[in-house]
Amino acid sequence: MKYWDKNPIYYQIFISVLSFCFVLLGTFYFVKLATTVSDENLFVSPPSKIYISKLKGEFDDYKKRKFYDSTFVGGFIVGIDNVSLDSIPNQYEMLEKTIKEEDNISLQIANFNNPKIQTIRIPSKDIANFYLENLESSVIITYVFPEGVSDRAGLRRGDIVLEINGQTFNSVKQADKIVKNSRSGSKIDYLIKRNGKIRSLSLTLPKFGINLSQLLMMICGMFLIFLGEIIGIKRPRIRGARITSFSLIMFGLVATLGLVGLSSIENVYDHFLLNFANFAMFISIPIILHSLKYFPRHLVGITNYKYTILTPYLISIIFFLFQVGIIYQAWTNILDEKTLALISNYLFLIYLVLLSLFIFITNIVHRKSINKNDWKKGRLIRSTYTLVFLMIVTQSVLFHFGYFKLRELIYASLLLIPIAYMFTIGLYRVFDLNIRLKRNYQYLLVSSGLYTAYIATVILFIYLLSTINWQIPNLHFSGTSIEVLKNPLRPEMHILYEKILIVLISMSIAILLWNVAKVIQEKINYKFYRSKSDFRKAAKEFSKLNSKNFNPEQFSKFFLNRLIDLLQTKRAGLLLYKDNMMVSQMFAGFNDDTLIEYISAVSNKLHMSLMNYSDSVPVDYLPDAQRIVLREFKFKYLTPIWSKDDLIGIIFVGEKLSETSFHNDDLLFLSAISGQASVAIENSLLYEDLAKQERYKHELEIARGIQLASLPIKTPDIDGLDIAGTSIPALEVGGDFYDYLNGKSNSVTIVVGDVSGKGTSAALYMSKIQGIMRTLHEFNLKPKELLVRTNTLISDSMDNRSFVTSTSAYIDLDTKTVTISRAGHLPLYYYNSKEDKVESLKPNGIMLGFGNTQKFTDLLEEVVLDFNEGDVLLFITDGILETRDRSGSEFDESEILRMLSIYSSQSANEIKENILKRVKSFTGEMEQFDDMTIVVVKRNN
Repeated sequence: MKYWDKNPIYYQIFISVLSFCFVLLGTFYFVKLATTVSDENLFVSPPSKIYISKLKGEFDDYKKRKFYDSTFVGGFIVGIDNVSLDSIPNQYEMLEKTIKEEDNISLQIANFNNPKIQTIRIPSKDIANFYLENLESSVIITYVFPEGVSDRAGLRRGDIVLEINGQTFNSVKQADKIVKNSRSGSKIDYLIKRNGKIRSLSLTLPKFGINLSQLLMMICGMFLIFLGEIIGIKRPRIRGARITSFSLIMFGLVATLGLVGLSSIENVYDHFLLNFANFAMFISIPIILHSLKYFPRHLVGITNYKYTILTPYLISIIFFLFQVGIIYQAWTNILDEKTLALISNYLFLIYLVLLSLFIFITNIVHRKSINKNDWKKGRLIRSTYTLVFLMIVTQSVLFHFGYFKLRELIYASLLLIPIAYMFTIGLYRVFDLNIRLKRNYQYLLVSSGLYTAYIATVILFIYLLSTINWQIPNLHFSGTSIEVLKNPLRPEMHILYEKILIVLISMSIAILLWNVAKVIQEKINYKFYRSKSDFRKAAKEFSKLNSKNFNPEQFSKFFLNRLIDLLQTKRAGLLLYKDNMMVSQMFAGFNDDTLIEYISAVSNKLHMSLMNYSDSVPVDYLPDAQRIVLREFKFKYLTPIWSKDDLIGIIFVGEKLSETSFHNDDLLFLSAISGQASVAIENSLLYEDLAKQERYKHELEIARGIQLASLPIKTPDIDGLDIAGTSIPALEVGGDFYDYLNGKSNSVTIVVGDVSGKGTSAALYMSKIQGIMRTLHEFNLKPKELLVRTNTLISDSMDNRSFVTSTSAYIDLDTKTVTISRAGHLPLYYYNSKEDKVESLKPNGIMLGFGNTQKFTDLLEEVVLDFNEGDVLLFITDGILETRDRSGSEFDESEILRMLSIYSSQSANEIKENILKRVKSFTGEMEQFDDMTIVVVKRNN
């Protein structure tokens, strides 16, 4: 099994080849069985040599003669005084001896017209009035297939066949060989004896024939092989799936070859077929038992005990070898013929009982090791197998008693097995499989069933009408009146009127039932989404698009909801373009970010791919890379939306809910709505542009002055320091700020902060805080004291939902140090040129305006670092780290550390610009989410 785990492709090849061979073998046998000559009856050897053909002489007692005639004539004497004759070679001598020695004799009579052997005690002298015959060279018909050729020819159960085509025989095997040697379509002459009388009957053999039992077995077998092959091919890496697939294929072969019973073995193929069928029958049972330990869930508590798996295989091999010995008469020196015949008849039954006892005992012994939930999930499949095997055992028992009427029902029960497997797989998703019948096939089955029921019902009514004895009055039509005459109609006129009446009533019933069927069919069409698209309704629905002011997202949502509803598809999508660039994408019917990411990446390529199409195009016509992905997401067609010469949208259409292919009407419908949608799309894009312009204008009018006044106008020029900074606001106005508080020529205080929120309110807070810090800096405060006093001044004036983070760094060139305090802001990134490494500095501190003054002071930490030549300080706000790419991933802090290390040798402005370029490259065309502020300070010579 480990070999298959490592080489699943080889198991797929193995299971495919095995299935093909088994299907080929089963089909070959089925064809051979159908074309093999059969007289459609079963016969056996006589139970004894003494046959009572008729009575002779006169009986004084008429009742006795009548009783003897009905009881003894046509029967075999199979026992004398409770001694069976089947093992006695000289049966006539024993009968004569008993008659001489006893006045009364007890006879056991076997008459095949009576299922029971009768024991009757009569005077010994009465036997002299019996005509006794030795019919050793004959066979007795035990069963005649209903409506078969033998039944039509007049053969009956209990008939004794003396000759076939004028040839005598000594055994059942010889008799069957005479029949098999006849040509299909030819006549066979039977010389039979029935109730002591000789008769000749002729029957015509069919050219081709198969009975219902064989057909059911074949269908079930092929179904099982097909199901097993699917499981094996789809899940070759799962051990339980491999065992289950192999068990289904083996059992499918057993079902296909289940009727192998060769009366004559004439060549190597017959030997192979018989032995292989027996082997498959015995070995398939332990394989099935093995698979049930993995299906639908792995019963670990049982499989841990290897003997529970291996013992059934050992028992099967032993019974198979014993069966082979019986076939080739290897046990005749050990067991007598009667015992061998008894064992042969019930060998498979004994085998099943023994295996059942073993399984029952092992399940009882290890019941505490079995997971109850896993055990319950396999209840249906175990119950189905148990039912089927019980019915097979019942059939084999009934067969020995000559009862065959339930045979078709029993063989039909085999179909329950694949149904149970498919139901269990669908219910519990066994082996992560999802086997289901496609909805269009379900529709075909249901619709076919409806019309089959309609036809059958009409035929039934016609049949019932034809069985009625119609009493039709004798109507006489004159020029002015209709008269009912007393005398009956002539027979030919009665038949004519009766036919006319039956036709009229039948037509009325057929029309009535047809209307009922149409109503039911409409319900079925609705249930399976087969209702035709209402183009008038569609035109009315989509005309609403042009009368509403939608932005692109609102338009896409409305459009897709109507499209899915009217076209009845499982999924749909819509891309909108402006100036050949995608501005919106939306999908309905599923939720998968992978597709959105893919479309974002290839939107321009998709746009180019559809530039040459004016109508709906199958996804199979697209370039390979696009085709593979869209097919994986189960899209069928793309429809371009054109506005004059510009491609402004693409409609994605998935599989229909009915799971049928798209017809010409569907494609015309898509073309029509794409034309209607083009104007609405242009309106939505224009509306979006106008809304954005108004919003931007409003924001600019309010905040432009604040923004320009708040940020530093120029960078301080200090010998020994290279400083560069910028702030890129979102929506042109943001809460980020930075400032250079420079009071001396050899020192500078850098402040970077971020006010929560966006827009005008954030800008106002930013301006206020910068004003406070600039005023406090006049007192030459160190970073910690600057932040403490700022917090004291703003705590009472800020609302509860707002806060400020900030980092303050005082750089002193005289001492070559930098003093840092951080009020809940992002880390300060420090490049140490001596050690050539980048550190992330995180002094303790909470946000401004977020706590009381004492708590803020206690938690605020101030650290001092050396600031040597070549060292770099990098200040950023969260707008840098929280930028997102198309997939929604954020910019990683490790990338900041890496870039600072790489570009540390460059100027401050170059470091700043390189970091911003990398951020821009990461986000691509995504809209900026938050303000981005960056300040770089480098110590130079």
